[in-house]
Amino acid sequence: MFNPDEKIENAWLRSKGLCECEQTTDGHQHRCLAVLQWERRGKGYQGGWEAFCPQPSNAGGWEGVDQCKILCWACYENAMSG
Repeated sequence: MFNPDEKIENAWLRSKGLCECEQTTDGHQHRCLAVLQWERRGKGYQGGWEAFCPQPSNAGGWEGVDQCKILCWACYENAMSG
């Protein structure tokens, strides 16, 4: 059975608690690398983060864990607005 929380946990482990954003338009040159805290998921302050997982229109679930990125709150908001 599909478990989105497991995918986010796996992406978190891969990120090592660091923002994975690579969009240079967010004000950083390469990868953001902001330090995040697990318990601050969904929080819009220092250490806050969210998982950005593309959801294709032709499928019922998220893409693979490799497509799911852990982003600091600022990068997440930028990704959602763009």
